[in-house]
Amino acid sequence: MESPYRFFTVESSNEATIVTLRHGSPFNEATFFAVQAELLGFVEVTRPAKLVVSLQHIEAMVSSMVGVLISLKRKVVSLQPHGTVALCALNEHSQEVFNTIDPKQSLFPRYPTAGEAVATP
Repeated sequence: MESPYRFFTVESSNEATIVTLRHGSPFNEATFFAVQAELLGFVEVTRPAKLVVSLQHIEAMVSSMVGVLISLKRKVVSLQPHGTVALCALNEHSQEVFNTIDPKQSLFPRYPTAGEAVATP
């Protein structure tokens, strides 16, 4: 069954909800508001306690995408006070960006795979 979401797919388990941003999604300045609205709407409806965002298909991490992820985390925490958002499958460029802005991983814990992110409490 195809995902009802334009910019991402979803996998859910008892431990976490995994959102994978779609391959080929036109993540540029013109579409970030739509991406953000769709992600925030999804979180509003599903209220995940643990959200893992897979960036495996994102080639370049730009500041607007970082802003979308920060908004997403704020929404998750506002709906689930102990909610968490983790990132996984970052390419080298995205890893460098987050190592610069969040070196201690206090904003977003980062994992090589979604499985590792889900398995970590």
